[in-house]
Amino acid sequence: MELFKKALPSASASFMQIQVSTAQVKAQAVAALQKAQKHHNPKLDFVLLALRGKKVGLDAVISMIDKMIGALKMDQKEDDDKKAYCEAEFDKADDEKKAGERKVADAETAIKDAKESQATLAKEIEATKASIIELDGEVAIAGAQRQKENAAFKELVTQNAAAEQLITMAKARLEKFYGKSFVQVQSGTSNAVITMLQTLITDLQKETAVAETEEANAQEDYEKTMADAKETRTADAKLLEDKESAIADADQATQDNVDAKTVAEKELQGVKDYIMSLRADCDWLIQYYDTRKQARGDEIDAMTKAKDVLNGADFSFLQTVSEHSQRRLRGAQQ
Repeated sequence: MELFKKALPSASASFMQIQVSTAQVKAQAVAALQKAQKHHNPKLDFVLLALRGKKVGLDAVISMIDKMIGALKMDQKEDDDKKAYCEAEFDKADDEKKAGERKVADAETAIKDAKESQATLAKEIEATKASIIELDGEVAIAGAQRQKENAAFKELVTQNAAAEQLITMAKARLEKFYGKSFVQVQSGTSNAVITMLQTLITDLQKETAVAETEEANAQEDYEKTMADAKETRTADAKLLEDKESAIADADQATQDNVDAKTVAEKELQGVKDYIMSLRADCDWLIQYYDTRKQARGDEIDAMTKAKDVLNGADFSFLQTVSEHSQRRLRGAQQ
């Protein structure tokens, strides 16, 4: 306006120039806004309608543009915030999904291990039971055999003692019957008989001594075998108890891991459901975020240029309008 006043001091010229410049300014503002119209913003249509009308002043249009720019920036901020939220939630949910999948996999592995342990322990328990039964059988056989051997030993000792007693009595009677002097003069036949009897007594005594040694050794071996068998059975019984306790623990571990898997699968499904809800809420925004941001940027740029035009910031355009008006006025004066 100051430029117009200096160039065209007459009031009529100023009024006409204001009319011309306002129309031209509106036209340039419309042209600037139409560049962003490809994005089909309904609010922009109202601004264009106001610019094309004659009753709405430039200040009102500028106010509308300011509000639209503010709204677009607010919308962009909402998109920025939501995009950041969605990306953070997707990352968090993905981590939770992976953790849930690991829990399910770990539970499945634990179930498999527990079942394998159950099967192994079951076989070991059966083997241990069989070993105890076999050992008990061997102990029973050894005991019966020892009884037979001891009975035979006692019978042998008894028989040998009785035989020795009889032979000793026979020898004593022969010696008494023949007498020492008679024995000394005999041909040796009676002496041979007595000697034979003594040899029998000696053999019986040796046999008894050998039998006693063998019996003592056999009894010692038996007692040692029984002690070892008792120790082995005690160890096997403890081992069986431990394995039965272990298989009970494995049974409980299997059930616990089945329960843990059920819980983990439920939690994992919850995470998957949440991810689906996130996709329903976020996928469209993320897919079109750049497009929407570009569109808003174009609209803001266009409205900013239009506002600059309406505020008189485009001095080159106003100067052109002023020069054109001056030429028309000079022509009219001439």
